[in-house]
Amino acid sequence: MELFGQLAGTVCSWEPFHPDRGALPADWDMGWRPYVPEHDADDRLVDWFDQLFRFRIANDWTLSQTSLIQARRAEVGVHKFIRAALLLPWMVRHLTLERPPIFLVRHPLATVSSKNANFAVASTTGIAAATGDDPLDDRYAEIVRSQRDPTDVRIARWCNANRVALNHPAAGTDWIIVHYEHLLLDPQVTMRSLLDAIGWPDADGAVTALDVGRASRSDFTGALADSPQQQLGKWIDRADARTLERTQELLDQFGIVDYRADDAMPVR
Repeated sequence: MELFGQLAGTVCSWEPFHPDRGALPADWDMGWRPYVPEHDADDRLVDWFDQLFRFRIANDWTLSQTSLIQARRAEVGVHKFIRAALLLPWMVRHLTLERPPIFLVRHPLATVSSKNANFAVASTTGIAAATGDDPLDDRYAEIVRSQRDPTDVRIARWCNANRVALNHPAAGTDWIIVHYEHLLLDPQVTMRSLLDAIGWPDADGAVTALDVGRASRSDFTGALADSPQQQLGKWIDRADARTLERTQELLDQFGIVDYRADDAMPVR
């Protein structure tokens, strides 16, 4: 998000799905991980997205990462939805998008390590259970509920939140999958590939102007490693054998093949 927010002519919408601070109507009660079955028509949500993309829906929170000057000069909206992975199949089917969505995913143990450092301990509350073609069906929700160790809870929730976006037949076609590890190790090449894929004008010039060393706005610790390689692998040095084994078991249960528990780099 931060890199795309640096592109000339962009304006950023920050986490409009946040259940407390976001821009969804409160009475919709879509929870922390909004989900609509892929084949369900939902005209109110289509209209909401249309208004959001036009910045007719916004608040202080969603505009908190954008300056007034940037907003006035903007030609392209960049929308960060950390909670929208489950909506991707629905979005590409029902919304008119000028560019494909970009799904940024990070190794589950690295994600959990970051969350443990920056946010409160996880709980098993708020896990949706549904029927039909809802991916949050009882089988997977029960796996999450059955975890007792806080790290296991977060690993299971990561798997449940990301498995659809990673394993759907349209993954990598209707939306672009970017592994954080590639972006960290080779940001210029990864961003150039992304900009080419979405048809960004003058991709070379845009990439040259980026400050690729800026920390994520979601990192509140300031504990960046000295090099991308150290940043990438620091979580694996902290994980004990039990954590690695349990993480791999959960990845297997949810059918996640993009990552192995004991390898910092994605498999594909």
